[in-house]
Amino acid sequence: MGCWINREEAHNKMTNGKKPTLEDIAKMTLDAPFIQKVAGANSAHNNFGEEGKSVYEMYMASKEVKDIKEKDYQERKEGYKSRKVVGDPSYLSDGDVTNKILEQIEENRPFVHLEDLEEIVKSIAPDFEFELPEGLKKYNYATLTKIAKEKGAIDEKSGKLDIKRLSKEEQEAFEKYNILMEAYDKACSLRVLNLYSFAELNALDKAVTEKYHPKEKIK
Repeated sequence: MGCWINREEAHNKMTNGKKPTLEDIAKMTLDAPFIQKVAGANSAHNNFGEEGKSVYEMYMASKEVKDIKEKDYQERKEGYKSRKVVGDPSYLSDGDVTNKILEQIEENRPFVHLEDLEEIVKSIAPDFEFELPEGLKKYNYATLTKIAKEKGAIDEKSGKLDIKRLSKEEQEAFEKYNILMEAYDKACSLRVLNLYSFAELNALDKAVTEKYHPKEKIK
């Protein structure tokens, strides 16, 4: 089962015909409405009882999901035919579709720049208040992790991060990333339920900002 983000489409969206970077693909993946809806419906099912379960079942029965299953089935059927396999492939289950979507999010989230992640979250969570200093905008989790490893801030055995070994800017970037990813997951879930409540995350971001920029206005 391949990636459901159209690489050719991504390429065509790049100016001057430039090949899309990992960061371009990552942004496109997390910004894709289909990705957001499936992830959100799955989270709603897990956290909002019968209402969440109903939303998940309704969305997984949608034409959009059925088209994904049919396309995947036909592609694998052609593969069976080319290899002279006896029999036909089975259709994807709802769980198969959901698992692939969550895999794509996990694989791509480390490469999204903080400024792009902020833009994506705010586009689906209008009540989310967030401040991102100019100097942090081009960081992403992959870059931060690389820096942390180079500085010996990640324990090789446990994988635990000793954030105090990093610069103040890098520490803040890590914390801002964590807030943004939690907000992304929450926004996807609340959006499918037509709910918006970010008071706790708004307060958390304000606290992080004040910790690194006491009595200073973010530019």
